[in-house]
Amino acid sequence: MLSEVKEVHDLHVWSIMSDFPALSCHLVVSRDEDGQDVLFKAKKLLHDEFELHHVTTQIDKEGIMKCSADGHCN
Repeated sequence: MLSEVKEVHDLHVWSIMSDFPALSCHLVVSRDEDGQDVLFKAKKLLHDEFELHHVTTQIDKEGIMKCSADGHCN
């Protein structure tokens, strides 16, 4: 777990092949967090703890994105 991450949304996990899982998600962090640092930590955690090698992660700053109740953000 990363203390810098306030929320995770649009999380998708699938398998490209039986031995090749993939993940994509949005991580919400506070406005003053270094997004690139959090991105590096998140990818390292997903690799080291879950052996995920194909990860697409987007950093969203808290209070900037408008999200609906069903989790869709724009």
